[in-house]
Amino acid sequence: MSNRIVFSDKLKDILLAQDSLNLIADKGIENFETFLEKLKNSINSYNPKLDISSVNFLDIKLDTYSGLIQNEKENTLGYFFLIPPKLGTRSGFLSQQVLGYISNIIKIIETSPTYEVSNLPVYILNSDVEEIILSKAINIVGAKLLGFHFIDLYNRDEKDILQKKANKHTFNSLKDFDELLKLNGDNEYFDLDNANAKIIFKTERLKNLEEPLTNEPYYFGIKALPALRLASNEFFDIDLSAFDEWYPTGTNKNIKSFYEYATKLKSIKYSFKQKIFYGAPGTGKSYLVDKIIDEKGVSDNDIFRVTFHPEYTYSDFIGQLLPTVEENNGEKNISYKFNKGVFTEAIERAYSDTSNEVYLILEEMSRGDVAAIFGDVFQLLDRHKIGSKFGYSRYFVNNDVIAMDITYFPDNKIKLPPNLIIMGTVNTSDQNVFVMDTAFKRRFEWEYVSVKPVKNNATGVFLNNVSIAYYDSKDDKQETEWVDFYMKLNNFISSKEYLDLGEDKQIGQFFIEFPVDATDSVISNIIKNKLLQYLWSDIHKASFKRDISLFAEDISSFSDLYDRFSSDKNVFSEVFIQLLNS
Repeated sequence: MSNRIVFSDKLKDILLAQDSLNLIADKGIENFETFLEKLKNSINSYNPKLDISSVNFLDIKLDTYSGLIQNEKENTLGYFFLIPPKLGTRSGFLSQQVLGYISNIIKIIETSPTYEVSNLPVYILNSDVEEIILSKAINIVGAKLLGFHFIDLYNRDEKDILQKKANKHTFNSLKDFDELLKLNGDNEYFDLDNANAKIIFKTERLKNLEEPLTNEPYYFGIKALPALRLASNEFFDIDLSAFDEWYPTGTNKNIKSFYEYATKLKSIKYSFKQKIFYGAPGTGKSYLVDKIIDEKGVSDNDIFRVTFHPEYTYSDFIGQLLPTVEENNGEKNISYKFNKGVFTEAIERAYSDTSNEVYLILEEMSRGDVAAIFGDVFQLLDRHKIGSKFGYSRYFVNNDVIAMDITYFPDNKIKLPPNLIIMGTVNTSDQNVFVMDTAFKRRFEWEYVSVKPVKNNATGVFLNNVSIAYYDSKDDKQETEWVDFYMKLNNFISSKEYLDLGEDKQIGQFFIEFPVDATDSVISNIIKNKLLQYLWSDIHKASFKRDISLFAEDISSFSDLYDRFSSDKNVFSEVFIQLLNS
């Protein structure tokens, strides 16, 4: 599958002007067609997965140097901006062309889970042949700072482009950037309070704009946006009070985009990206996960679910080559095709549009060897907890299998995006099957799901609750509710007064899920065939050396227990019956 770059046809007229072609003639670019071929080769060399096959100039409404990267279905894969062979020294290209264009499509709304300037990759290709002075230096360094992909048409690195002025026009910190602007008498848009780690944005030059006849918002954007990003990365407090008096009446889209983006970075609040819900079997852990997803209205296409088990492997999780039989002209040939695992599918989906949350649900995590299943991608679970990179993996891993079809990555260096949420479930009774090490555990938040019964919020009625029968020592029938029965059973299991087996042996409200309108005989059969087996194998056998027993003393086998329960006779010990009757 090949992709294309689409520009407005007005850019073609600018590039065909003789002075533009003369400027790049000494670079071995003889004509317009050679220029376009060089452009394609540069982007494909930088990110081969884009596979750009053509550059098209169409009658569409785009800013002069703005373009779209599209696939064959005309879906947008990214934004493309061309710095032409000659650009004025006060161009403000980053704000005027890049930010000015994506202000219309910028994903900075509060509901977006990412803190990037754009929800899709932004590629900036520089074909300027001249030495880069201040505003152009900010274009280059600022573009990289904002997470944009900066590519030079002539394969020069940053220092080559900036030439002898490189030391004056590069910056790696907020303090450096402030000093650079002041050195050139060009910082009228923010003040730094380094002692209190605070940046105060100023708006005096913006208040009385004759919109849209001024370039002031562009000059503001090219200085203020890199400063904002640096401030967020360095955990500075962001002061936007200067906007309060006049901003609500402003209409300039660039100022609006800056203000809303700054407001979002200012209000970053920690939210979990990886959480494990743990508790006794049947406490509704999976129900809770589904409830969270349902309340957020997540599409089924954005939910990926898998259940771990002892035979589940890294290849199942990430993907593997599997034989495929293909028939061609009556002949069957065996070929090997890479089948993506659930992790690869989830991360690929998340990067296809970072404005939507994608959920990877890992059920029964303690029943699989999680260290072996995650393998090298375990490192990705360590994520940024604050700043504009909030939610991204702190460190990358090289994995060409996962990165293969994700055009977001120009190479095979993988990071988890902030819109990929990982949620798992763990039964406390299974934690001795495969023990999770501390390094793995600390990369997840853990939330205990209590065995206490829950109610329907609207009606106040206990969920999954039915009337159940049991028989006392005289074989007289007694009745109680399920929520009362299982809670007293849990008390008997864990309390030091009784079996003292610990909470990991308890059961939850949904250990048995009773059908709606189930008859007494159906309820009795479910308890007999599901609950009794667990109580005999996991509870009775674990406590057989104790003086207190859950079952009657004359029951010596599971067969005996099963038959007596089927005959409507007492199966429980006198101590447990007394607890039930209390």
